[in-house]
Amino acid sequence: MFKKLFWLWALCLGLMVTAACAPAAPSPIQQTATAIQLALAPQLANATLSALLTAQPNTGQVPLLMITPTPPPLLFTPVGPPCNWTWATQDAPELTAAAQQKIDSSGILLLDSMQVRTQISGQNCLDTNGSVLYFTAVSVDFFLTVRVASLADMPALTEVILTGANTLMDGLTLPARQGYFDIRFSAAEGSGHLRTTFDTIIMTRALGLEGGAFLDALGGVLWD
Repeated sequence: MFKKLFWLWALCLGLMVTAACAPAAPSPIQQTATAIQLALAPQLANATLSALLTAQPNTGQVPLLMITPTPPPLLFTPVGPPCNWTWATQDAPELTAAAQQKIDSSGILLLDSMQVRTQISGQNCLDTNGSVLYFTAVSVDFFLTVRVASLADMPALTEVILTGANTLMDGLTLPARQGYFDIRFSAAEGSGHLRTTFDTIIMTRALGLEGGAFLDALGGVLWD
């Protein structure tokens, strides 16, 4: 009898402890609060991450979280119709008039008889039928003629080239960079022709060459 009472007492004690330790069922208010927390969890996590990224530590240490955003890929969008490019030239009467005015108004005796013609070198954009859609300027070429006292006076020919090139490069508005400098000298004993570029003239002048050496470095004068 005593043993039965002991085991009954132990069973009751175990039930009491279990009841005391078991969590109580959440109330309706607690259930609502839990649902709100679960719904706001992503936003709270994002806000925390943003705070970590933007916070400026005052400890002088490098932040542990470093994220570099990846830029979006660049997309190439073709502009205009496809082109079949061909080399072409165009006369430039307005530019010729402006260049001639530049020479005439310079007041330089060496250039007194110089005549200028300009031509624009570039490329034509052709459609699939071979029709020209538009022209793109690449360089402006200058063709000059000038009368000199003697073709044998190399320093004088050099001075004509340098003076003419400097005058045409000073303040003349061009649709493209300077290209060829093509000049023909004429004198009582004949004529001569030299074809070079403005860039070559500038570089050769920087070398300090003069007279025949200067002309040879430009490509030399071809005598008729």
